[in-house]
Amino acid sequence: MKSVDISVQDLNIVLAILRKNLSPGTHVWVFGSRAQQHTAKRFSDLDLAIDAGSSLPYEVLVSLSHDFDESALPFKIDIVDWHAIDSSFQERIAVCNTPSTSWDCL
Repeated sequence: MKSVDISVQDLNIVLAILRKNLSPGTHVWVFGSRAQQHTAKRFSDLDLAIDAGSSLPYEVLVSLSHDFDESALPFKIDIVDWHAIDSSFQERIAVCNTPSTSWDCL
């Protein structure tokens, strides 16, 4: 089973920031090297695709970026708005994900 390639401590920070900034029901996918076992380097970024049901407001993107930048995470977070990417990229992200590499924000 695939899982997100970050420590439990870092995962808790990521989830806390997502929950602070996103509405319940928002779905977040992890993609890229940290969504694949043993391919991420120590400081590889964490790629997140966020589906809030519609385009993310600019203020939410700014707040997420600020909170991640100010966090104790030892790596960068890259955020993409699910509704701002083309369908072929959405398919590539969705196909590579399992429940352990995607989250619903509560």
